[in-house]
Amino acid sequence: MKSAALRLGFVLVSACFLASCGMTRMLGLKSEGGGGDLSAVGASTMMLPLAFDHVVYSLNDASESYWMSSVPLEDLASGKVRDGVVAHIQLLWRPYPGKTPTGASALNLAVRVLVISSGQLGLYSGGGFGDPSGDAGEELVELVVMGSSVTLVAKTAGFTDLLSPGAFNADVAARLAPEDSVRFRRAAAQLMTDTLEAPRWVGAQRPEGFASAAAWFEGMVNSPAAAGPTSPLVQVR
Repeated sequence: MKSAALRLGFVLVSACFLASCGMTRMLGLKSEGGGGDLSAVGASTMMLPLAFDHVVYSLNDASESYWMSSVPLEDLASGKVRDGVVAHIQLLWRPYPGKTPTGASALNLAVRVLVISSGQLGLYSGGGFGDPSGDAGEELVELVVMGSSVTLVAKTAGFTDLLSPGAFNADVAARLAPEDSVRFRRAAAQLMTDTLEAPRWVGAQRPEGFASAAAWFEGMVNSPAAAGPTSPLVQVR
């Protein structure tokens, strides 16, 4: 794997190129994995570099589902991860020049990013633009996610949010693995449920806390952020 700094530079160069030409690229990454960053876009200058060694995808009826993780699936499923990042990208439609918007300002994907820091969890959510290379259904496809806007929607009590509002960038090669995609989804949702010691509800129509956030991570409901004390998380750019 390339260093985080080199990988981040590649992501930013790729993003600038794609934003200007609006065309899908030839498949560049030759093996599963990749990287990117989660950066604050407000007054803060914080940035969290990301390295995804495990990236899988699956095909749904009308979209593609990508799972990116810095930790192995087995570790995530064990529920004992102390530090790591898991991202879920739902690619709603592929950009086709002349048929769909192809600029980086368009919206064609939904983003969820679960950050685990010293055992504390923060869930970021948003949307943005993604450009895939390779045909859907191939054994390996590449996906560039460019400047997707995200914000914190749920957290454990000790998690510090220094990244909202933020931007998520990534350039990854994903392996076609429907079963592993389901396992990543279930493991991430279960980790959030287990980390919150007790479900918290503020009303029948408005769930709050990680119990509901975990369900929303499974695609069922949405959740506002939970408040609480903080601890350090990211490094200065």
